[in-house]
Amino acid sequence: MGIIRSEKDLLNNVCLNIQTGAWILARHFQRCGVNWECLGSYNAGFSKSNTHRRMKYARQIYSAYMQGR
Repeated sequence: MGIIRSEKDLLNNVCLNIQTGAWILARHFQRCGVNWECLGSYNAGFSKSNTHRRMKYARQIYSAYMQGR
């Protein structure tokens, strides 16, 4: 992206933080498709040994989404 000069930029600039997170998530969806396991890879990575962590994170996001509806 070329606009992040340090980690503090992400911590102190809420809009930049959200934009960067959305960009990373979009890249994940391009790589593995739009599904819950891919969403979990945003938090736990792509390693096969992290399947449980990916799905746990995906369930947490799903639960938060359903509560906000």
